[in-house]
Amino acid sequence: GPEPAIFPIDVADDVAGAGARIDHVHLELLLKAPCHLDELTVTCNGTPLPCLNPLEAGKPAPDFRVWLVYDLAGAPPRQGRNEIAVSVKRAARLAAEIPLVLTDLELSVRYRYPDGPFREPPGYIPRT
Repeated sequence: GPEPAIFPIDVADDVAGAGARIDHVHLELLLKAPCHLDELTVTCNGTPLPCLNPLEAGKPAPDFRVWLVYDLAGAPPRQGRNEIAVSVKRAARLAAEIPLVLTDLELSVRYRYPDGPFREPPGYIPRT
């Protein structure tokens, strides 16, 4: 198949060191002209990432632009330089007519309180 596209990402946060303070780490890819037949493989430093909202055949066709969200819980990015690789297996005729374009790539690190949004701790019942 085609060679994967490589995107270096510099991560300032020590994600692994933050441990339970991390709520989630997501990689978000903005795709132009996606198709149900596309088979996307996305890896972070060589580890495949699960997609949280995959395109499914038989579902309504996605918009011309769509964000795909990948979960990095099982492959937390290291502090410093990371390599995101994206490869696409696309029907040959389609690939010739409509290239799939990756227009944006964002890494979203969400922290729990006190570094992120406040949430009541599990089981918390306010005393009156």
